[in-house]
Amino acid sequence: MGSKRAIYFDCFSGISGDMILGGLVNLGIDLKTIRKGLQTLDIKGYKLTSRQVKRNGITGTKVNVVLDRPSQKQHHFRSFIDIKNLIDKSDLPQKVKSNSIEIFHRIGKAEAQIHRTALSKIHFHELGAIDSIVDIVGGTLGMSLLNVDLVYSSPLNTGEGLVKCEHGVL
Repeated sequence: MGSKRAIYFDCFSGISGDMILGGLVNLGIDLKTIRKGLQTLDIKGYKLTSRQVKRNGITGTKVNVVLDRPSQKQHHFRSFIDIKNLIDKSDLPQKVKSNSIEIFHRIGKAEAQIHRTALSKIHFHELGAIDSIVDIVGGTLGMSLLNVDLVYSSPLNTGEGLVKCEHGVL
């Protein structure tokens, strides 16, 4: 049995799709390769940018999903089936498709449980938006390009405070 390749995320200050993409680029994944893979998804109206940043003496890569029209973020309501079909129809490697769909499936099941409804009735608001799809599928593609078998993370620091989302203030 061969050795497994693992990736570890130290989430001392949380984690986001942009942070995952930036970390993968820092590890050597070419952002152009991520862009090329994402172009096979039937979504338009965004670009993926990156720049080097320095925070508290530590340098890293900041990746952003920039929408052509920022209001697009709030107006894309997609069901799990919509997102699954979007990913299935792409030319991404099968492992990337299945892992991306599984991530959305797990999130959808959690949403369904919270709202006490069926997965088929869930419509992703923020997660159905272009930037979330790009973050999740792009991150999954990047890990595939690194041949990652296992993903580990520290406990998530959930912090505190309020956030406005489609369902109101949480």
